[in-house]
Amino acid sequence: MEIFEKIEVIVGIAVVIITALATLVGLVIKFANDLKIAKEMAKQLQGKVDVADIVVLIKDFVIDAEELFSDNGQREKYVLDKLETFCIYKGIVFDGKYWSEAIATYIEGVNDLISAGKDVVDDIQDIIGKTKK
Repeated sequence: MEIFEKIEVIVGIAVVIITALATLVGLVIKFANDLKIAKEMAKQLQGKVDVADIVVLIKDFVIDAEELFSDNGQREKYVLDKLETFCIYKGIVFDGKYWSEAIATYIEGVNDLISAGKDVVDDIQDIIGKTKK
């Protein structure tokens, strides 16, 4: 093999490697841009879901849970699972710790409100607000 043939093979391999690297860099940049756009869309969706809507959902989930379960732990898990599914569907970041505390406080507080003769629907935001510190 002559030296020119060896150089031609080396140049051919180098061209293939450079082309592959350029393609890979292009794909990485596109993926990064798509990820950035997806994050921006999730933020926009999050702003469109009002907390009051989530509060109403929690109330409905708790009513369902009270009909299905007698144990507060089972009720809380049911409501938390339903809420997490809703958040995933809407593209909302789900803060499990916050909502777990809020739901537990709500479930405990419902009985107190009913005993005091208060309207549960009107007072739910006050109950959930107790978990904020």
